[in-house]
Amino acid sequence: PCSIFFRRRNFNMFWYTHNLFLVFTIVFMIHGAQSWLEPTQAVWYTLPGFAVYLLGRIQRKFEVDGNVEIVRASTFDNTTVLWTRKPRWNKFRFSTPGSYALLNIPEIAKFEWHPFTISSAPSDELLRFHIRNAGDWTGQLWNYVNEMESKSTSNSEKRTLGRFDTLNPSRVGLTNESLGVKMNMPFTHIRIHGPNGAPTQDYLRYERVVLVGAGIGVTPFASILREIMAKWRSKKCECCGHINRSVHESDLLKRVQFHWVTREQTDLSWFAPELSELASMDSEGRLEIHQHITGISVTGTETSRSLVETVQRVAHEKQSHDIISGITGAKQLTHFGRPHWKTYLRKIAQDFQGKRIGVFYCGPTRLENVLRIVCRELSESYLDRKLKFVFSHENF
Repeated sequence: PCSIFFRRRNFNMFWYTHNLFLVFTIVFMIHGAQSWLEPTQAVWYTLPGFAVYLLGRIQRKFEVDGNVEIVRASTFDNTTVLWTRKPRWNKFRFSTPGSYALLNIPEIAKFEWHPFTISSAPSDELLRFHIRNAGDWTGQLWNYVNEMESKSTSNSEKRTLGRFDTLNPSRVGLTNESLGVKMNMPFTHIRIHGPNGAPTQDYLRYERVVLVGAGIGVTPFASILREIMAKWRSKKCECCGHINRSVHESDLLKRVQFHWVTREQTDLSWFAPELSELASMDSEGRLEIHQHITGISVTGTETSRSLVETVQRVAHEKQSHDIISGITGAKQLTHFGRPHWKTYLRKIAQDFQGKRIGVFYCGPTRLENVLRIVCRELSESYLDRKLKFVFSHENF
């Protein structure tokens, strides 16, 4: 834990000291070149692996698009949101949601490459990255963009740019002049290498899946849900708004249970428009949306908790709107406190046997360990039904 904390907070020192292995490798290869005792052999043991490493670095050099335009940039709380064009080179094949790419901004650090999940869907026009301020590189990026926003004339423009749903500038009436990227930011282009596969891409192998994102770990599932929304939208009747059932019959995925665990209520507004649209199209109950706020305490007294829940429930009954998350049309209200995972996993396992349920998680290690244990215990308890929870995870 201490090494991880130090690496995140002092990545430059971590990166440069670890790259001293190049010096050590070269010294080791030439060590004993004088052959005082016998001919040197270290070079023959080391050279093959070192050559493979160099070939990999050279390959990346030719596979990188170093002129990808930043269309928009914004900060939202402690997160930077970047919208970029898709790389023009033909090897950039972003076809499966949940992928990640390596980003390099020479103006911040010429030799540093950092992996970030692509939070947009393959069908979107632009690539979108949500980058949490968690270190020197991400902190410097956040400062650049935040300084740009402070020079903007309209604070409402900043709020619009921070949302998950505004991917097309023309949809919100923004022009190059109003974006202010080229005018204020010290860089307008970045370098991208990828996309690369991640465990969440296996969600299409299951009929039922549970998607759990903690904090900024929601980004791969944002991409997955946007892709589901694009499929549903393509089969939506323009007259009645009904989703053609035949679109689901050919898909293996039949049911999705989505959880977003976050400390801040303001984070929920990132995703509200997309979840609202998904909820409105889910006429068959295939999607459950559960959002859990762990950083707001309403448990001080029973009265305060009851008051919040009553107002939330009344607003939902009258307008089908969750006043906490901002989602309209969802069947589930925002929850306060930590979720009881066994209850949710047992629910999705109802009337289901002889198959596997995929549980995908992205976030801190602590919750990963909890979900791993729960999946193992439930799989053992459902042996008579030959039902298994398959747990996959990725950490940031």
